[in-house]
Amino acid sequence: MKKILIVGKNSYIGNHLESYLEGFNQADQVEYEVVKVSASNGEWKAVDYADYDIVVLLSGLVHKKESVYGYEAYYKVNYEMAVEIARKAKESNVSQFIFTSTMAVFGDHATRITQETKEQPTTFYGKTKLMAEQTILEMEDDAFKVSVVRPPMVYGKGCKGNFPRLASLVKKLLLFPRVQNKRSMIHIDNLCEFLHLLIETKKTGVFHPQNKELVSTCELVSEISKQQNKKLYLVPGFSWVIKLGMKYVRSMHKVFGDCYYEQEMSQYVGMDYWIIDEIESVKKSV
Repeated sequence: MKKILIVGKNSYIGNHLESYLEGFNQADQVEYEVVKVSASNGEWKAVDYADYDIVVLLSGLVHKKESVYGYEAYYKVNYEMAVEIARKAKESNVSQFIFTSTMAVFGDHATRITQETKEQPTTFYGKTKLMAEQTILEMEDDAFKVSVVRPPMVYGKGCKGNFPRLASLVKKLLLFPRVQNKRSMIHIDNLCEFLHLLIETKKTGVFHPQNKELVSTCELVSEISKQQNKKLYLVPGFSWVIKLGMKYVRSMHKVFGDCYYEQEMSQYVGMDYWIIDEIESVKKSV
């Protein structure tokens, strides 16, 4: 039996990971004992980490206006607290530490990301996550294995962020520009299976999981509209308007621009984590 501590009690990924891992347990055999603690109220400080084999850090400051919160808030949560939790885990002889980072370490204007792409974060979120990655990776030794996970946009039923906003927008639209782009995404089921396999294999390093298929925004909204039983017409001829708009409007780049990992970056020996495809994942998410 593996004892796992998830730091991020109310996190979307944490709640799903707990349920996913407990799904492997049988009445006569418990594979995983999972405990969640909160990061925001300091609950993580009171826990005896020596009771656990693995710590999964899923908390962080995200989905907040950086102009309101400021760099200091991001630094305290995403760097200082993350490093303190990792140190506490190492000092308590935890054998594996999984740190969930972000695709944002490559910057807002990253398009095609390869193994050679350098990290160039442009947001407080991306900068502080990258700093934490670097410090935590330096702690690794034979007794303390570190795995850093940089997922792209995570989506699923009840998620926050761009996916529910896009699904809400589709309900109001009759027309949508037919623009071909490439986006990396990962459904929560695929991410949970990836984390499960990380726990089982104890692989170390920096990982970039994503769905098996890249997706274009127009394909995605088309599938969302089908699941909503709504007519949506994809209209060609707007590419030049959108390309112009992306130069000046950040949100347009998030919707219509390219932002993807080369698929070879997301393939790992012994880790077949794609348990749900794009169509089925959208069906489960809207």
